[in-house]
Amino acid sequence: PLSSALLYASNAANAGLAPDRRDELLGRAIGCLHNLEQLVSDMLGFARGAAASNAPVALADIAMAVTNSTPALVREGQQLNVATPPATAVVCGSREALVGAVLNLVTNALQAAGPNATVDVESRLDGQFAEIRVTDNGPGIPETLIRDIFDPFVSSKVNGTGLGLSLVSKLIADHGGVVECDSRPGRTRFWV
Repeated sequence: PLSSALLYASNAANAGLAPDRRDELLGRAIGCLHNLEQLVSDMLGFARGAAASNAPVALADIAMAVTNSTPALVREGQQLNVATPPATAVVCGSREALVGAVLNLVTNALQAAGPNATVDVESRLDGQFAEIRVTDNGPGIPETLIRDIFDPFVSSKVNGTGLGLSLVSKLIADHGGVVECDSRPGRTRFWV
């Protein structure tokens, strides 16, 4: 969210920009900053062991928040497809935490798949359970890392902290769910 907010704010500073476009960019930057604020709060909650809230959250709202937060992350040549789930698909939890978890998976997918990334985000209900899938066309996760990717400080990135997926796993566990991964060259899928 911070990278997106910085990009939106930088673009809004363009002197030749139409006022309505500037307002749109600043609105998106503010939305990203709200997501970041909640993410920091969630990380502090993670450190303290706080439980997730139990408010109703529409899967369509999560999909919309991901769509609105990612344009600055998608580079030229990359493609992000976020399917809109039915309006009746609702889960209980923290909207910001769930959006943050999905954004983390999307960001990782875009980075891992590289300049020709295609990332698909799909949500569906299966009985009383919801499933969110993030799939990319990247090179896959090395077999030596796949079983440990949700552990803190495990990363294949040169400058990675290895905290992103462990935070995702913790947030989803706090919501009574699980995160799993299946990876092979040409397709990696995380599902919540």
